[in-house]
Formats: sequence, C-alpha cells, structure tokens
Amino acid sequence: MINDLTGILFGSVLLSSIHVLIPIHWLPIITIGKTERWSNSQTLLATLIIAGFHILSTVLIGLCVGFLGYKLSLFYEAYAKIIAASILGIIGLYYLFSEILHKFGHFHLFDHDHGGHDIFDAYNPYAEKKYNAIIISLAISSFLTPCIELEGYYFSVGMFGWHGILLVSAIYTIITVVLTVLLVYYSLKGRNKIKLEFLEKYEHQIVGMIMVLIGISIYFFE
Repeated sequence: MINDLTGILFGSVLLSSIHVLIPIHWLPIITIGKTERWSNSQTLLATLIIAGFHILSTVLIGLCVGFLGYKLSLFYEAYAKIIAASILGIIGLYYLFSEILHKFGHFHLFDHDHGGHDIFDAYNPYAEKKYNAIIISLAISSFLTPCIELEGYYFSVGMFGWHGILLVSAIYTIITVVLTVLLVYYSLKGRNKIKLEFLEKYEHQIVGMIMVLIGISIYFFE
C-alpha cells in the first residue's frame, strides 16, 4: 500500500484535476448559457449546481466502495492489498487500451464519455426553456454520470480507513468546484487560451497509466 497519506493526496489531486480539465465537463454549460443569453453570474451558478450533483453521486458511490475496501482490509488484510491493486490495475489497463477495444468490437466496460451528457446535444438551443428547468435537467444528467475512474481509487484508499476515504472525498470536491468554476469563468471572459486538445484526446490513456502506477505502488510498497 502507499506508505502514507501523501500518496493518497497525490493520486487524488492528479485524477481529479485531469477529470475536470476535460472540456466536455464544462464547455456545454457555457454553450447553453450563451445561447440562452444567461448572465455570467447565472452561468457560474449553473456550473456550481451541476458540478455539485456530479460530486454528490461520485462521493456517495465512493463512500460505499471505500467502505467495502475498509471492511475487506480488516478481515482479509493479505487479500485486500492484492484485490485493491488488481482493481486499479485492471481499470487502468482498460483505460490504456480503450481505443483499441473500441475499434475491435466496440467493447464497453467503463465508457466514461458521460453518456448522460447527451442531453447537451439533444437540447434545442432555440427552444424557449426556463432557466430552472434547464438546470434541473442538466443536474440530473450530471448526477447519473459519476466519475467512474475515481471509484476504483476509493477502494484502495479504503484500506487506510475513514480518514483516507474522507480525504479523497474532500480533495475531489474542492478541486472539482474550484477548477470547474475557474475554467468557466475564464472562458466567459475570453481568456481560455490554454490548449486542452491533447489532454482531451488522451484522457483515458493518461488516467489509465496513473491508475496502473498507483496499483503497482499499492502492491509493492505497502
């Protein structure tokens, strides 16, 4: 297992940041906001609400997964390390080779394209819908599409007990809220000059590599 909470902190920050930086998580809100002629404050409020629902579902599932990891470590400590490392390794390998798997047979295990976000595409930008109705629909969509790659990480940190689980939850919540709001704010101000195409294109591979490395560290450096 990772020797101390520094490993948990590093892994949580890395996975959470990469997840949030992908434009599909916040760019549709900006697009709809401009179409509906929302003010900047309305768009930022919508961002907070939608991100909040996404965080809520991710953390709720994560608490359950982390609790399972914690219980397993209490009764089957020898196996818990192997299982935790294997889960991260398998999920990581899937992400690493997801493009190949999709090309050959369109295999889907954890297709984190946020299918629930199709509501952004289906939404008619010229239809007259009230602000609250749009927010509710997008919030529900966001709630139904939690951050899957983080859930496997929850299982491994569950072996540290509740302090590890709560630390991951706190880091994920803070980074998601702060980064999402900042990205939307600077985009609204026309300052979004950072090129994220590379990160967006290779998100699965980057996340996969990180999870494999964390899995290896769990197995060899307990």
